Amino acid sequence: MPALPGTNLVLVHADFALLQEGDLEMSMARHIADRPAVAVRTGKQMFYEQIDKELKQAYAYASRIMAENMMAAETSEGIDAFIEKREPGWKKKK
Repeated sequence: MPALPGTNLVLVHADFALLQEGDLEMSMARHIADRPAVAVRTGKQMFYEQIDKELKQAYAYASRIMAENMMAAETSEGIDAFIEKREPGWKKKK
């Protein structure tokens, strides 16, 4: 996958139905799909909102969004699962 011009960032936008078993892309897609939908949605929105900001403003914005995200039930479950060394019990995706 090519990186964004001038960066080492790679955005994953693909038709997952076209990927073959074992591909790096499929592995990444499964990893993302295993996360709560609200976390994926929030992360993507945060990324696109901050990408054109100056570094200081991008950090301030991302810090605020991450702090707000800490209040989500899914985040609490993820932190608890990490501390307890277990798989998280995410709610059904919406």
